[in-house]
This record gives sequence, C-alpha cells and structure tokens, in this order.
Amino acid sequence: METYNTPFSIDELLDALSSSNDSAVGPDDIHYQMLKHLPSEVLNTLLSVFNDIWLTGNFPSSWRQSYVVPIPKPEKDTSVLTNYLPIALTSCVCKVMERMVNKKQNYHSHTEWFPQRLKHHSLYA
Repeated sequence: METYNTPFSIDELLDALSSSNDSAVGPDDIHYQMLKHLPSEVLNTLLSVFNDIWLTGNFPSSWRQSYVVPIPKPEKDTSVLTNYLPIALTSCVCKVMERMVNKKQNYHSHTEWFPQRLKHHSLYA
C-alpha cells in the first residue's frame, strides 16, 4: 500500500479539528465546536469512520447534500437575481475529513515531486 493510502491517525484528526474555524453548519446540524469537544472515545470512533471511508471509498451520500444560501453582492441591486452569490453550506464532519485528505495529499505530492525540499524546509523536518 502506498504511504498516501495509509489510514489516518488520531493526530491528523486532531490537527484538522484544531485548524477548523467556526462556520455555519450544513444539513446535519453538527457544529465544529461540537466536534472539537468530543470525548476521546467518540473521536476514536469518528476516526474509524473516516478511515473506513478513506480505505473503501464509500462516501456517505448525506455529505453530498448542502444548503444553498444566496448572499447579495455588495452595493448591487438586490432585486436582480444575478446580483447574488450562491454559498453552499456543507457538513462540518465532511469538511474535517476533506482537510485531512488535502493535507495528506499535499504532503505526499510535495515529498514525491520535490524530495529535495525535505532537506531544506522545516515543514518536512
């Protein structure tokens, strides 16, 4: 198994949670603050769920749902429909896993494509 396909660690989950900023919730109504204050047993269960998704590729269909909220563009006529930006509010749980996947992929793409950076950049030290 390639190293970028390895299961996530609890440290990766905690890092993703700590770098999450509070934002509006998606259809599941789960807030970042709820996730950040989960007891360790529940965090381990969440990690198991994330690893199952990662290793099997069975992405929850509920994570494909979002609330779309129209936000008016600044200083534009709000009676014109095209003067709104659609903002999709998605699951915070999904966004935590996305953050973990992105960090893993970014790390491995840098170490595979730019191995010389490992010697010179503190991020990879």
